[in-house]
Amino acid sequence: TTVAPTEKATTVAPTTVAPTTKIDEDDTIPAPIGLTYAGNKDLPYYFAWQAPSNDIENYNVYVDGVFAGSSVNSSINLTADVFANGNGDYTVSVRSVKNGKMSAATQITYTFKDGTGSKPTTVAPVTTVAPTEK
Repeated sequence: TTVAPTEKATTVAPTTVAPTTKIDEDDTIPAPIGLTYAGNKDLPYYFAWQAPSNDIENYNVYVDGVFAGSSVNSSINLTADVFANGNGDYTVSVRSVKNGKMSAATQITYTFKDGTGSKPTTVAPVTTVAPTEK
């Protein structure tokens, strides 16, 4: 006689943890100065800062700690997709890069709102019917 086991196998769902990037921060590299939102209707996600010295190779830009882009200039126009969580506050930060190492971050809080470049809503066109005569 064969007896089936009484214990049930348990399956545990795997958990996904977002990867964290350790930034090799070097306090001898000067951080960008005066990060500000400088956008307008043509450049809705434009951020600018002052170069802290002449020998910075480029700048890395982050939104809520996630790499969003790099620039050799002291400004960048980001894309709306970096504000993927929709309306709300985001921390935009910039780090100077030199010899493969980065400065401390200079950061500001930026408030993303619908209508500043987010995906448009499509509205059906209005149909007008001409009046008829009796």
